[in-house]
Amino acid sequence: LAFAMASTAIKPGQQDLQTLVLSCNKDGMAALRAGNAKAAFEQLKYAEAILIANFSESESNSLLAVTCNNLGCYYKRTNKLHAA
Repeated sequence: LAFAMASTAIKPGQQDLQTLVLSCNKDGMAALRAGNAKAAFEQLKYAEAILIANFSESESNSLLAVTCNNLGCYYKRTNKLHAA
């Protein structure tokens, strides 16, 4: 399971948002690797919720793609293949 960094053009107010979302993704994937599925799910869903609440198409597409990919990894790891 790999964590991918999203590269996007970011407006000044978006830097904190990107940092928070990437941090949630990183922590979620670390928890998943450590076998803590509950913490992983919480971090990844939090990142997704932040993106949905603050969606701006040009800035958020690659962050949302990273988050959805990581959620897919979570679902695969927890054998919830239909959700993945």
